[in-house]
Amino acid sequence: MRLAAELGFIAELRGDLAAARSLHLQGLAAAREVGDPRAIALAREGLAEVAAEGTCEEAAALLGEATALREPVGAPCRPPNAATSAGSPPRSAPDWARRRPCADPQPIVRAFRQGRTVTH
Repeated sequence: MRLAAELGFIAELRGDLAAARSLHLQGLAAAREVGDPRAIALAREGLAEVAAEGTCEEAAALLGEATALREPVGAPCRPPNAATSAGSPPRSAPDWARRRPCADPQPIVRAFRQGRTVTH
């Protein structure tokens, strides 16, 4: 499951967003099957990066879900320079929104907060 996520990040860096999304979805399915919250969070972060190429709100909601999964198990965000085309991973929704071409960060913050409330 982690392999699928890592391959998804590589596909994203190569510009193949369709392959990246498919790999992250495979990783998410496998992580859910075994109930690994860290792997689920990693897949959500990958899906957020791919979604950021489309709607910022969708990506922020996915990041909120990943954060909500990571906090209870003490799993940190991916380390800086961990296969993201935007540089270091987000530490918060406003942080992430400032690095993306989103006009207004407020909807991004709301989507991030809403994502944190999703039951997994």
